[in-house]
Amino acid sequence: MSTRATVHRAVAAVLALALLPLSGCGLFRDPRAEAHERVTGVRQAVHAAGSVTVDFDVEIGPRDYRRKAYWEGTTQLQYGDRPASQTEFSLAAVEQPSRGQPGGSHHFQIQKIISEGLPRAESVRYYLSEDWDTPEGRPWVRIEPGVMLEYGSSLGDPDDVEAGEPWAMVETPDVGIGFWRTYVNPDLGLLDPEWYLALFASIGWIAIDDPDRARQEEIDGVTTDVYSIECLFGDWDVFDGAQCPFPTDDDPLLTLFPGDKQFNIDVWLTDDDRPRRLVATFTFLTSDGFYTATAEMTFRDYGAPVDITPPPADQVTSWPPVP
Repeated sequence: MSTRATVHRAVAAVLALALLPLSGCGLFRDPRAEAHERVTGVRQAVHAAGSVTVDFDVEIGPRDYRRKAYWEGTTQLQYGDRPASQTEFSLAAVEQPSRGQPGGSHHFQIQKIISEGLPRAESVRYYLSEDWDTPEGRPWVRIEPGVMLEYGSSLGDPDDVEAGEPWAMVETPDVGIGFWRTYVNPDLGLLDPEWYLALFASIGWIAIDDPDRARQEEIDGVTTDVYSIECLFGDWDVFDGAQCPFPTDDDPLLTLFPGDKQFNIDVWLTDDDRPRRLVATFTFLTSDGFYTATAEMTFRDYGAPVDITPPPADQVTSWPPVP
């Protein structure tokens, strides 16, 4: 993080502490306190709606190298007594430069992921994919909580994969093995709206950048307030983790990128504190250099009827699938 940003946050912290007595007496409404109250209440406001549909567009990979993964699609989330999510993909691909196909890309036939619970990575997930050789009549694969997956060739070096050769999803034996293929995992959190809602609910007031300068924008005729959030991890965090306690150290995304990390997220909120749009940029500093991720999400159809149910047991096979 830059020296200027560090000084800005330090000054903001001192001013906010000085204004707390005044804001508590009602003599002065601190914009930072108001912004913090709104942003940390986003998750509760979304859950209160009962359901929401989210369109997403996510990219992740080395900052200066063509080996990026792309995900586009739609996620429906239902709350209440039976929280669950259902994601359908319109694009699932990774650029795969190789000796056999320089600059080429591979597409994965992921059709759908259903999770029993939220966030997705902490739940039982059911994958529907034509890439897996499942038993006849059992197209769904059950993935247990905590299981990390990767995309790539099931044999040999991924750089040796020729165009048209089959790709598969395999369990990751070690983060250091096939690292670039591991970050292609769609369960890292970057695709999961609930992961972002949990982050919003956890942030400290320092994480909100310049709330007194929050801008307003119209989305489909609705006026929204735009808030910017910055989360720092590792040596970049000058406030010892007080800003963003979620995600925790055991989160799959933080585990995969153990070095310094920076999350910048803009969120567009309506008067009822429900998000209409979200744009996030992630920077990861590793021993292999910089990796980046970007995510754009549009929230719509709050409270619309949603019925997400797991596939029938007689259509499900365990992981790994056995033909």
